[in-house]
Amino acid sequence: MSIARQSNSIHLGTLLNAHPEIVSNEQLLAEVDRHYHEDCDCGMKSKNTIQMLAQELHDAQDDPRAVALLKSKGDDKWDLETCYQWMGLLFGRNTINGKDMEKQAISDLSTDVWKYKFYESDKELDTKFGIDLVAKSLEGKIVAGIQVKPDSFYRKGLTHVAEANEEWAYPVYHLKYDKNRKWLNRLSIVGKFI
Repeated sequence: MSIARQSNSIHLGTLLNAHPEIVSNEQLLAEVDRHYHEDCDCGMKSKNTIQMLAQELHDAQDDPRAVALLKSKGDDKWDLETCYQWMGLLFGRNTINGKDMEKQAISDLSTDVWKYKFYESDKELDTKFGIDLVAKSLEGKIVAGIQVKPDSFYRKGLTHVAEANEEWAYPVYHLKYDKNRKWLNRLSIVGKFI
């Protein structure tokens, strides 16, 4: 996961906002690579291509910690093509789905909670504190943040998002969805704002 961090490539949410014409996984992956090779009017620059990230993942498997992890999972070292496909899924499909679910969350929460407005977070809040959405009072004061993630994320035992959330000055709630894009704890989140 540290290889795929945004600081090692490009902030995908900001890239999508700068290029609303990106609507598919393939387009997003191509834009990550293009923003490495070319200068763009949006001013963003990728630090690596998807292929470079795949190579970094492939090489990282030789680290003794990675060898132990693969062994504990009963897995063999991934070949370069598998690493490329994994990076493509992570950067492409997962990002597009995640952004779609964040937009859906804004729409659904706005329907249920009339006392607050919900907005996409900016790059800094997302990168530094793991905040996808910001909840503000009708007067414009921040009251909370929301992280929108698939429930599969929570089964991976990753703690970096929760740790980043704790550093923020406001409470952060986690809105979860399943593989069918159905909210799992929407009512619980709505209850935080009533």
